[in-house]
Amino acid sequence: EGWLLQTAMAIRLHGVPLSQPFRSVAWALLQKRLPFEVKMAVPGSTRKGGTGSKEFLALNPTGNVPFLEDGDMRVSEAVAILVHLCQSNGWSDLYPYAAAGPLKSKVDEYCHWHHSNTRLLAPAYFAPLVRPDMAFEPVQLESFRAGATRALVSLETAWLAGSPYIGGSGRMTIADLMAYEQVAEVAPQFMNLMAFDSYPNLRAWMSRMEAAPYHTEAHAAVTALGDLSAFSPGDAAIMKLVGAASKAGFAALSTAAAKAEP
Repeated sequence: EGWLLQTAMAIRLHGVPLSQPFRSVAWALLQKRLPFEVKMAVPGSTRKGGTGSKEFLALNPTGNVPFLEDGDMRVSEAVAILVHLCQSNGWSDLYPYAAAGPLKSKVDEYCHWHHSNTRLLAPAYFAPLVRPDMAFEPVQLESFRAGATRALVSLETAWLAGSPYIGGSGRMTIADLMAYEQVAEVAPQFMNLMAFDSYPNLRAWMSRMEAAPYHTEAHAAVTALGDLSAFSPGDAAIMKLVGAASKAGFAALSTAAAKAEP
């Protein structure tokens, strides 16, 4: 079933609210009060409603989420989706697409860097607990965690050094939306899988991001999932938490409809 944020709308976002890239897109849509429908697509599942199902692969052969249907336009990959939405709706504050310049260059640079750096936080900490279908060898996990730590150090000492947001901007951009979902979910306020005592710039940046509109609604799923620091990979109790957290996330997005309508 789709979780409808407004009837008869042209935009449909496929994914689940525990997906970090999905939340980046959903939060942008909510902040910009653009009506959309959420369609559940469970990563790794070949059943109906899964990203490996025949129905989903017919729409999106890559099998990735998030996946966006915007009228006749179909777009996968979160950064590509965000760029498309910004360009088609005039959101130049989130992505300065109109002309080349230092900010656009830095936002573009971060979004390319993100995939092989900040994104490592997911396989390093999130996936071993929440995605049992993704099994990593110990040496792989060690490599992911080392890379994730390097990414956090770079965010602390380079990307956010002397700037409230990534890229030197005084405002949030799509670079911040992409980074926040990876970083914040492992922090003490959500899953509590990493300590951030040695990252004051990151802590201050996360506080600024938390103050943005619709933060609560966009992050209801990770809030419901809660502190996972006491769990181990393979713990069956986590899957019960995942199911409940996903329902809470979908419900919060549905409730946000009334607030998000223009």
